[in-house]
Amino acid sequence: LALPYLSGSRGSDVMQYANNGTVEQHIILPDSSEVLLYPEATLAYSDKGVDRVRTARLSGKAFFKVKKLHGASFKVETGVMNVTVMGTSFLVDATHGGHAGVYVKTGKVKVATERASVVIEANEKAELIDGELRTGVIARPLRVSAATMPTCRWCSATSLCLRW
Repeated sequence: LALPYLSGSRGSDVMQYANNGTVEQHIILPDSSEVLLYPEATLAYSDKGVDRVRTARLSGKAFFKVKKLHGASFKVETGVMNVTVMGTSFLVDATHGGHAGVYVKTGKVKVATERASVVIEANEKAELIDGELRTGVIARPLRVSAATMPTCRWCSATSLCLRW
């Protein structure tokens, strides 16, 4: 079960979520963006930052369907890479220390590490393998396994669902 709890400091509210269960949990953020939070993942979300930046700090794995808001960017920060969203749906997998990845279903994102940055679009991926950021095409986007894309909470499809 994904349990949200609210903590605040100096006027900036941070929503925090933790999935301590064994199945993915669907979360709707205060900006109406949707997150599928995988087991053992945590997410801290704030939309009160400078320049109306919406920031999600992720530990683990989560699929995001970001609500586009004019003038308010959306960023996902992990321990090894940062993702700047340009209105899209995508998966961030930062569960393994030396290997992390971003897999875009729709739209476009910018992925940055300490040494490199790339922009990837629908059906493309960026993977951090042994400190090197590599890009590529998702070979069969309609047949991506549950290991790289979430199961749809509405229809239980294990591939890219049209509802996402």
